[in-house]
Amino acid sequence: MLKQLPTDVRIAVFILIALFLFALSYPILPYTYYEQFPERTLEGFSLEHPFGTDEIGRDLLARTSYGLGISLRVAITAALIATILGTVIGIISGWFGGIVDVLIMRFIDFFISIPDIILIVLISLVIGQGEIAIIAAISLGAWLSVARVIRGEVVKLKNEEFIASAILVGNSTLRIFFKHIIPNIINYVIVMLVLRVPTAILTESGLSFIGLGLKPPTSSLGVLAEEGFRAISIYPRFIIIPSVLIFLLVWSINAIGEYMAKKVQR
Repeated sequence: MLKQLPTDVRIAVFILIALFLFALSYPILPYTYYEQFPERTLEGFSLEHPFGTDEIGRDLLARTSYGLGISLRVAITAALIATILGTVIGIISGWFGGIVDVLIMRFIDFFISIPDIILIVLISLVIGQGEIAIIAAISLGAWLSVARVIRGEVVKLKNEEFIASAILVGNSTLRIFFKHIIPNIINYVIVMLVLRVPTAILTESGLSFIGLGLKPPTSSLGVLAEEGFRAISIYPRFIIIPSVLIFLLVWSINAIGEYMAKKVQR
């Protein structure tokens, strides 16, 4: 199956699998992300500490593995919540139309006019900090575009003959949703879910970098990048490692998502 994929997509799949395995390897690593070894501060690359240690002697390999797992968990959870919420609201708006559609779309138009990062920062300031708060902030800022796309697809489907036939034979609204609407939009939903993940990764990293996301000792790629930035001129590896992982993660998921989007459009 992989042989049928374009070369860049195959590379993206292998990179993504490797990153997931690296994140999943954290429990079997010899050190934890929070253990401190004051006598071994700022060590370089070695067999015992492949990524070296930070300024208070924490193993950077463990911190990076754990941080990658946190970033993936936050991004995937936020993308999943945003996609489900946007899909439900999009279906309701597109199917019922009328005043329901107008009210929902005007609400969406208002919030879409606000730049995503500003909206998410405002939400995070209201909700607070921590993993759950970051997931909620990203989710509440990301469902809007999903709802608009799904609403458009539902409006198209509503005018199809098979939907009219389903209504005429007495199918309930819920039955039509689950039997006719959702199966016909599921490919779009999956693509949007995949493409929401890299956006969520960048958002979490950005919020953590400016101090509105997760806080040390909790580790994420954004937290590691923020810590590395403070020592960029002396120990550039502190920021290079998490930055490269963010790049690889975002690029690989985007490459896979764009390939899936092209397949759906065909």
